[in-house]
Formats: sequence, structure tokens, C-alpha cells
Amino acid sequence: MPDSLAPTYQPSQIDHVKIFPPIGIARAGDSDESYIGPEKPDEEPRPANTFRDAHGRIKRQAVRFRAYAFDSSGVNLGEITKSGGYTLSWTVEVANKKAAWVVFRGIDEQETFELRNAGVQRYVRGPVIGLVQI
Repeated sequence: MPDSLAPTYQPSQIDHVKIFPPIGIARAGDSDESYIGPEKPDEEPRPANTFRDAHGRIKRQAVRFRAYAFDSSGVNLGEITKSGGYTLSWTVEVANKKAAWVVFRGIDEQETFELRNAGVQRYVRGPVIGLVQI
């Protein structure tokens, strides 16, 4: 829903809010510049083919999250936007579990529980706090 349109639902109708995409994939880069990645399947990044800056460094890829209101029956009431006067804030935890995962030896070899990076402490988490005002 564009920001210029007021929501067609009342705050009292909102039972819960879901944030999409439920999993955000982003990329860390060595450039100070960034861009928003594709938001639909098979969509090119905007602007297309500009994931490197003028010095050839990889730009950081961001993910645009959208919040949608749902009623108690699970019906999508619409996207929550600035025009509705809402402020959202949420906290997420990020854990890079790949570094502490087991060694994969293919389907023909017996499964082991040997860690591929044994020196990496498993499941170390640090809170990443996001505040989004819409």
C-alpha cells in the first residue's frame, strides 16, 4: 500500500502483525555504499548490475522488511505504513550457525559429528536491535 493512502482498517481490528520476508538475506560488503536487494522472485537488484561501487568494492545489500496487519481470523488487513501513524520496533537475534556445523562428507560416507571449525564457539549470539518507524 503506498504511503499516500490511509489504511482501510481500524487499530482495534488488528490481532497480530507479521513481518515479511520472514527470513531476510543480506550481504556484507567492503564498500560504505549499500543497495536494497530484490524483493520478488527473479527480480533484479535496483538499480540492476550495480552491486559494486566506483572502486570495485562490494556494496552492502539491505533487505526491506514490510509489516502487515492481520485480524483474529488471519485475514490480511493490509500493510502498516507511515500514513497509519504507527511506530514499530522489534528485536532480533542473529546466530551464524554455519561456522560451527558438522563436516559434510557426502551421501556415501558415514555421518560424523566432527565440527568443521572446531575452534568456533557454538551458537554464540549477540542481540541486533532494530527500530523502525513507519
